Parts: sequence; structure tokens; C-alpha cells
Amino acid sequence: MAAVRPSIGSEAIVVPAPVEVVDDRESPERVAVLDMDGTLVPRTLGLDLLAELVARGHCDVAVARRVFELARRGGGTDDRLNAAMYGHYHHAVVTTAPERLAAAAERTWSRASASVFPFVADLWALLRRHGHRILIISGSPQEVVAVAARALNADGWRGADLGRHDDRALLTALPGGKTKAFSALTAARAVDLSASFALGNSRFDAEIFALVGRPLAFEPDAKLFELADRNNWSTATRDTVLARSQELLGGRGEVRSERR
Repeated sequence: MAAVRPSIGSEAIVVPAPVEVVDDRESPERVAVLDMDGTLVPRTLGLDLLAELVARGHCDVAVARRVFELARRGGGTDDRLNAAMYGHYHHAVVTTAPERLAAAAERTWSRASASVFPFVADLWALLRRHGHRILIISGSPQEVVAVAARALNADGWRGADLGRHDDRALLTALPGGKTKAFSALTAARAVDLSASFALGNSRFDAEIFALVGRPLAFEPDAKLFELADRNNWSTATRDTVLARSQELLGGRGEVRSERR
């Protein structure tokens, strides 16, 4: 059944509740849903991956350049631009051999891993101590998200589906994408949503924030900052994220926003 959640637009939105399979032998689990780009690393892994493919001539370079141009024009802040970026990205790599794409993803993460925010290891330890299963949901392609998530020892992950570009594709940086990914990742076991945690920096993360009881906006973009203020969600910077996370996970739930 759908549930009415906090306001994300001018009106309250209806968000599909995650599928919960109740197992009498297990209590509902706590999950921590983390964004990747701009939250765990100060970069966009999908663009890094495409740049790696361009450098080796392993994709349609002319089409790939359209992706970079749209990103410069504000990709990430406009749904039409995001949809166009996904479309061009798909066409740029549709003929790339899977083994070349996989190798490029490994090389991309090998370089990007050096830029992981210093707080990440401590955040992982904190989440583990509080019994959370760690999930990563990113707007970047699944190929590079999977490499990064495994390296970070996440328990589950989902990125954008580059395999097809149609109505069935999972495009996680378009409206509804992260909610669908969350539902898929939590389908096998009941989730204690009120005790679950989320961390992200963009308006798309608000979809997850509306589902869980302990959301934290990390150095939010303008739209997420507005939504955080409206919905009384906590915000943090890279210098305060561990303290804010501890406050939320400790059950006190105070809102202590970082004003700009």
C-alpha cells in the first residue's frame, strides 16, 4: 500500500512503500541508504567512467561529448537534461563490449577511490555498531557503482541501468528512480523504516528521506536544502556529518541544520 510521506513538492506526495516480506523468524532490519556522487566521493563516477571510455576510444566519442556538454549546462538540476544525458550515455556505450565496460569501471574506481571523503570509514563503523545494513543507491551507472560499493563493503547497491533505455529501465537520477531502487533492495525482508537512516546531497535523495525516520542531508544542493528546511530534516557538512549521524542514530533525532 502506498503511504503519504512528507512534502516534497507543493503538496504531499504519495510514495510507494517498499515491498516487505515478513519472516516470523527475523525482526525487521534497519538499513542505511547512502548516495554516492557528492556524498561519499566529491565527484560523479558516471562522468569519470565515460571519460575513461572516451580516452581509450571504447565508446561513441561524439555522442559522449554531448553528455559532458549537458552536464556542464546543469545536468543533475533539470529532469529534461538528466533524461537527455541518460539517453546520450546509453547510445555512447551501447556498442561497448561488456568486458571493456567492466575494465573501465575498475580503472575508474581505482583512481576515484583516493578521493573518498575521510569520514566514510568512521561512518561505516558507526552504522555497523547501530545494526544497519548499508545500501548505496546512485545515479551513476550500475557498472561503476557495483565496483565502488564492493570496495566499500556495502551490503547492497543499485545504479542506473545502461543496458536499455526504455520505460522499464531503472534511471536512478530521474524522479521515482531511487524509490524503485530502494524497493528492489529491500524486497526480501521487512524493514524498520522509522529506525532506518539515509544520507545524500541531491533532490533525488529526498525520495528516500521521505521514507526513513532518520534522514540527513549532506552539503545539500539548493533544492534539497529547501526540502530539508520544509520537512525539518537535519543537514550536515563533511566536518559535522559524523556528529549529526550519531545524534540521529542515537535516537534523539534533533534537527541541527548547517545554515548557509
